[in-house]
Amino acid sequence: MMLKQTICNLLLGCCILFASCETDTAVNQEIDQDRIMSDVKLAYEYPVKPTSPEWNTLTDRQKQEVCQIPESILLGLKTRDLIEVILAYPLLNDLYNAPSVQFGLMGLSSFNAFSEIREHENVVTAITDIYKLRMDRLEALEENYSEEAKKQFIQEISSIELLVSQMIVNRKNDTVSPLEERKNLMRALLSSYEAKLNRPKYFDRLAIETNLYARRLVFDVYYFNWSYLDNKWLSLSDAEIQRIDQQSRAFLEE
Repeated sequence: MMLKQTICNLLLGCCILFASCETDTAVNQEIDQDRIMSDVKLAYEYPVKPTSPEWNTLTDRQKQEVCQIPESILLGLKTRDLIEVILAYPLLNDLYNAPSVQFGLMGLSSFNAFSEIREHENVVTAITDIYKLRMDRLEALEENYSEEAKKQFIQEISSIELLVSQMIVNRKNDTVSPLEERKNLMRALLSSYEAKLNRPKYFDRLAIETNLYARRLVFDVYYFNWSYLDNKWLSLSDAEIQRIDQQSRAFLEE
């Protein structure tokens, strides 16, 4: 009788453990659906985000202030970690609410992490690796992620392309990124361009243009000024697109 009771207890324990595992798995799957790049662990978590209860009670200025990274943390972040933290910046999507590319990027000037990254060495290599990591996950757009997660993922790719334009020249010593680093970035951008064109369901004209903006400033660093970036969104003509495409490929042959 005692043996029978022991066996029953063991079976009951196994059932409870199995049920617990199933619950944990379901929770993990639900969490994973919220962000395609969920395996990328941030080196800094913003204390207040759009999902925070107090977010909508803050003014625009207050939102900028609470999103500043403490200097003691900021100065200790490695280049790659800092870029990932910038991509998670709660106000990053304001880029696309601005009337032009220029105003969108100027809006980031008050963010201390954005100023800091422009003084890091080898930033082009780091952002190229981060960019390629996301492009390698494009198949995730066909998987069972939430629509919000897919939208965030697509915007991260475009945001990287826009941020690239600000990282070609190191602001600390006013030097241009090495040619081979820029060529590696250009190869990644060209590959991404083709991948976007093949997925019109997910990548609209805006997503195409952010790629073109980035490439224009990669192959012609000395055109690095606001006059080009002052374009309105969705303003590039087919002739301009073709010209940028040709010059991008010619750049790789230099």
